[in-house]
Amino acid sequence: MSEQFTNVKSVFRKRFSNLSSAITNRLWLNADTNYECDVLLTFPARIDDHVIIWFLEKFIQLQPDIRISIKYHFTTGVYGFYVTFTYERILKGADTLQLEKPIKQEFGGGYRIFSFDELEFYEGVENEEKFLSSQERQSIVFHLLYSIRIIENEIINRIKFKIDQSLIQRGLEKELIRQIIPLHNKEQLNYLREIWVWPKNIITPQPIEKIRQYFGVKIALYFCWLSCYTKALCLPALYGIYIWYYTGQSQELDDKLFIINSLLNIIWATGFLIFWRRRQAELAYQWNTLDMEQLEETRATYKGTLRRSPVTNKYEPYYPSWKRLLFRLFVTIPMLIINIVLVSILILIIIRFQSWIDRQLKVGRLPSLMSLTELLPKILLALVTTVFDDIYKYVCRWLTDRENYREQRVHDNQMIAKMFACACVNSYLSVFYIAFFTHKNIRLSDQLITIFVIKQFWDHIKVCKKKQV
Repeated sequence: MSEQFTNVKSVFRKRFSNLSSAITNRLWLNADTNYECDVLLTFPARIDDHVIIWFLEKFIQLQPDIRISIKYHFTTGVYGFYVTFTYERILKGADTLQLEKPIKQEFGGGYRIFSFDELEFYEGVENEEKFLSSQERQSIVFHLLYSIRIIENEIINRIKFKIDQSLIQRGLEKELIRQIIPLHNKEQLNYLREIWVWPKNIITPQPIEKIRQYFGVKIALYFCWLSCYTKALCLPALYGIYIWYYTGQSQELDDKLFIINSLLNIIWATGFLIFWRRRQAELAYQWNTLDMEQLEETRATYKGTLRRSPVTNKYEPYYPSWKRLLFRLFVTIPMLIINIVLVSILILIIIRFQSWIDRQLKVGRLPSLMSLTELLPKILLALVTTVFDDIYKYVCRWLTDRENYREQRVHDNQMIAKMFACACVNSYLSVFYIAFFTHKNIRLSDQLITIFVIKQFWDHIKVCKKKQV
């Protein structure tokens, strides 16, 4: 293995000059590789070569079944790892994620949770290209990458990697890794474009099954819902045109028509919801996703002690719920309350400061300085709101990670709930106070404009900073 790393280092010194002419910004995702790859991992521009080598060594050391094709983009100075795993390792990943796959007819047919120890029962398992869809393969590869954990404490670029930390998660947090994105299958994508996207197919039914096989169940459900919703809108459009045609003749007739329109909209919305629930249940049954929540895979960054699961009879990480509850009661809730109270006090102080500035300008005790004095509190308030948005994101992400939820769905919901509570106070407290307590509409509009401009400017600074990195 040491000889392999030595060869890799020598290749890095050459900067992959033989590949530079073949890769441009627009061809990142389509660059030729030595074998089929599923995801692309990129590093920040102009990152030191020893960091790339360190990650490569760790990938090979901690996950021997990984397959990596390295590309270097000379225009932007960015390295890219085209990543996949051996078919055997991907099948084991399908076992871990508990994917449901079809059973051969001689064994009863139907669907069943995939088990690597019973390969002979599954239909088409011998065909590596067709047994797993593109979306399933990429989900497995993402899970396997995030499951790579550090086995000893190390420091790279003055950043500490501790035992049992996710290599990918830590690299993304500290910006040693720029992004991980799925790679498209050009052949399948072109086929979908021909049968689905082109204008000539606008009146033909959507290929929902093909969409599901390529993009996954969630995307397919969305487009199916969009199709049903668009067709259902034809009914309110018809009686809406009829009502619009007769409006304007008299106030009494308009009132009656508006009431009729409201009642029809209520009936239509109720009927559409009932229809969509049935259609969704039908699709869930066809795609074997009725019990998806019960079979949801474990997050790759989920930590816990190994114990035998009473459901799958396999060893799985377990984290007691009482620890999570204690953390929420004594850490999460107090920290959120402190942050919300702090930003509320700052906002109210700045608003009072604005009122004081207005009074002083009115009596002539302060110079106007071309309205800059009046704008100062508004700019200060906009800066506080914008900066605290980023602080809240970091705090909420840290708290949610420490709460250590098993399912990604629950993790995301908890993150959204925390962000919503903080963002409501941070974004709307000042606007609510000015609108309903001071009753100054001009001041309200000025404050909204200032917040919008400062936020756009702040976001632009962050984007420029990321590009430099």
